[in-house]
Amino acid sequence: MARTETIQIRKAVPIEFLEQEIDGLDGTSRAWNDILLKKQLELVRYRYLGMTMITATKLLRVNLQTGYNWQSAWNESGIEGLRALNAKSSPRMDAEEMRSVADAACENGMSTEDVADYIRENYGIDMSVSQVKRKLFRMGLMLESVEYLVKTPDGQAVRRIEKWKPSDRG
Repeated sequence: MARTETIQIRKAVPIEFLEQEIDGLDGTSRAWNDILLKKQLELVRYRYLGMTMITATKLLRVNLQTGYNWQSAWNESGIEGLRALNAKSSPRMDAEEMRSVADAACENGMSTEDVADYIRENYGIDMSVSQVKRKLFRMGLMLESVEYLVKTPDGQAVRRIEKWKPSDRG
């Protein structure tokens, strides 16, 4: 015997309005929040059409609990509830964007701190230095240490910096 849904979707707007909102997010926008909002609205539409949460989340390839979180935000405040939920989430970089960052790091001899600043300035994502380092190592890059002499009033000091480069390993 099939279980009934414990949390029903609140049908606050006509399905036609919902479909207009989804169509308005046609996929041309690369803004992370727009992509996420479209997926959330698709879940709401599936639920409007009577699909179970399990089926809808599998179809959208999201975790079941995530689906319930999205539905709860929708039930409480509609589309604005989803937007507020997205404002709390942190954006992520896709593989293509990270590859572009890795290429820039190698071409410009950036340090890890420089790469974190580059990501912040160009993608609006605040990533820690340790996160950047892990991502670049996973992409097969390695750090190259460069030492140079700096003349100081009391003598000479050695300064070491690390820059990213492609791995020599094949």
